[in-house]
Amino acid sequence: MARSRVIKPTVSSGHLTGLLNKSFKNILGAICLLFYVHCSAQDITLVVNGIDGPLKQNVIATLKGLTVEEASSAYFERTLSQQLNASLQALGYYQAKHQWRLENNRLIIDVIPGRPVVWAAPQIQVSGPGESLPELLAAQKKHPFVIGQVINHSLYEQFKEELLDACLRNGYQQAKFTESQLLIDLQSGNAKANLFLQTGPRFKVGAVNYHGTVINDRVIEQLLVAHSDQWYSRELVSRQYKSLLDSGYFSGVVVYPELVADSQVVNVDIRLEDEPKDRYLLGVGASTDTGARLQLNWEKPIVNRLGHSLSVDSEFSSPLTSLSSTYRIPRKHPLNDYYEWVTGWQDKFVEDTDSRLITTGFNWQLDRSGWNRTLGINLEHEQYQQGEEPEQSTTYILPNASWTLSRKVANSRDTYKAWFSTQASTTALGSETDFIRVETGLKYLLHWNQRHAWAMRAEVGEVFSGNFDEVPSSKRFFAGGDQSIRGFGFETISPRNEDGDLIGGNKLITASLEHRWRFTEQWELAGFVDGGKAFNNSTEEFHIGAGIGLRWLLPVGAVGLDLAVPVGDDEFSGLQVHFYMGPAL
Repeated sequence: MARSRVIKPTVSSGHLTGLLNKSFKNILGAICLLFYVHCSAQDITLVVNGIDGPLKQNVIATLKGLTVEEASSAYFERTLSQQLNASLQALGYYQAKHQWRLENNRLIIDVIPGRPVVWAAPQIQVSGPGESLPELLAAQKKHPFVIGQVINHSLYEQFKEELLDACLRNGYQQAKFTESQLLIDLQSGNAKANLFLQTGPRFKVGAVNYHGTVINDRVIEQLLVAHSDQWYSRELVSRQYKSLLDSGYFSGVVVYPELVADSQVVNVDIRLEDEPKDRYLLGVGASTDTGARLQLNWEKPIVNRLGHSLSVDSEFSSPLTSLSSTYRIPRKHPLNDYYEWVTGWQDKFVEDTDSRLITTGFNWQLDRSGWNRTLGINLEHEQYQQGEEPEQSTTYILPNASWTLSRKVANSRDTYKAWFSTQASTTALGSETDFIRVETGLKYLLHWNQRHAWAMRAEVGEVFSGNFDEVPSSKRFFAGGDQSIRGFGFETISPRNEDGDLIGGNKLITASLEHRWRFTEQWELAGFVDGGKAFNNSTEEFHIGAGIGLRWLLPVGAVGLDLAVPVGDDEFSGLQVHFYMGPAL
């Protein structure tokens, strides 16, 4: 029977020392090699003499990133000359000369730019069915080839793209240049752009197909912007995408145009992905008026195939707790013509006002040409108490209407918002009290230039009632706070009763003028004056607040911090700090 044995290798001490020395040398060599590679891969410091401005910047941008290792290459001089000449010629310097030297990781380049090449009169010709397209005519009038100016190759390429894009945006899908040349004559020092564009035929929309949604055809067709037999354009595709995405029904929208072979037709294929059945949103915020606040929202974007949707919103803060639900029913268009059934509960405690409001109502929302119009009728029940006065309870049916216009001024950064609302309660409809409440206002953001702007705001309102004591707390006017009159606490301005409690007024007037200075892209300083009052009699004091503020501008709005004080006020004094988040206007 064979026996196995394990043979253990043995190493003498001398042999072991030799192995260790050899390993150490290998490791040391590897470290030295890595150090050499690191040093040789170091970037070179560029020094460019003889030119400045955009020409120098272009040379540095082209050569940036060169390493010591590359500078040691036998091909470096040829590579450097090619790159340097390309960067100079791109901006019109075809006869430049240069010398270079390498000193301690510094690449020093001396450039003699020579005479630049300048534009001669161009030859631009557009032909075909789209030759009278306004965008093409405007582009030809404003071409960049100004006679006598130093040429810029990028302007030539950009202008070509501009002409082609104008055609493609407007449905000329086969537009092409039959000739495009930039002829450079070094002897005369002139460059001539020859551009001959053939627009080709204009394409129309063919079939419009959509799939991937449970919503029925009637609702989807209201969201369609692209229709068969209309002129095709890129803008049409963009508007179609936006219309579907803005509806809130879909988490994914793909609008795919497909040219039909041997025809002048573009079919539009729309691929939709419905929003999840349930969507949740948690939000936090803060302002001086409300303090810290928490928002919890639940949405069901698609309740059924008819395009109905449901949302439940809640807000929790020190002065205000609210819960509301909105059930939306498309009438003609899901985005701008629909019905809403709104039900809500609100508990509010501010200064001397304590109120609880339960409401339910039906509204019709219509949005046309920037105007948002709301017509509706609400049933409301309110329990409220003003200071030490006895608690009151009232129920009323409230027909209401409102109009809101939000617009951006054409060819400007200026924006404005105007609104008007009215509510009426009458015993003829079963209400316990009679009153009419009217409120209107205007905000305007006027820019002087890129850095300076004026923000203006004005608001007036009035409650008409035979007995103001019977008007519920939520329909009275109060002033003061971040969005009203800064320098005063939230809703601290109003008439008082005999006990000194704030009871609200039947009239409101406020105004604000603010100058904003944008000192960086994301920060503004502001100085402002606010004024106004909530009152019953015109003899009551007009309150004025003034101060300074800092704005942090974000894509979704602005975060503001304002310091304000009352000005010449007999009732109020002291510094008020206002902190808030919201839209820039």
